[in-house]
Amino acid sequence: MKISSTTSMIGLAVLVIAGLIVAGMWKNYAPGEYDDFAKDLTEAGVVMYGTYWCPNCAAQKEAFGSSFRHIEYIECSSPGSKTFDLCPDIKSVPYWVNEEGVNLTGKVSLQTLADTFGVLLNRESTPGIEDEGTSTTVEVTGENGDGTVNAEVTIEGEDVIVEDVVVVEDDSTTGEE
Repeated sequence: MKISSTTSMIGLAVLVIAGLIVAGMWKNYAPGEYDDFAKDLTEAGVVMYGTYWCPNCAAQKEAFGSSFRHIEYIECSSPGSKTFDLCPDIKSVPYWVNEEGVNLTGKVSLQTLADTFGVLLNRESTPGIEDEGTSTTVEVTGENGDGTVNAEVTIEGEDVIVEDVVVVEDDSTTGEE
């Protein structure tokens, strides 16, 4: 059986198109550089309001790359509209807001988003965290009404282990010198 050149060309075209479709799907669903950051923003109740026609909204989405799919996003314009008809209280986009009402307007850096909403931009470069494969250990120092608290916190999968808790009493709170 002889295959004609037309059949071969059609077969090749179908393979190329299928390859492009798979490549496009991979781009949309492959792990993104900022997946953890985007998920953490969403878990923290942060929402981005924007419009399909806004160049700053497009640039803000592009800063996240494929990780933007994890951002809670609200479209403020109906198809064909160049107004905020779906979000009448929004005056400018992109508009970022959390549940407490903390907000940012305009295209902002990812670091500004992290700082404003208290979310880590890059977990791997966080000072004081040592990654040991499946567990993470953090040295924590804080203050409470009794003084300074030092602890070592280890996270293993879903388990959180707190060890070596030490409270150093603050003499100024007791009136002693």
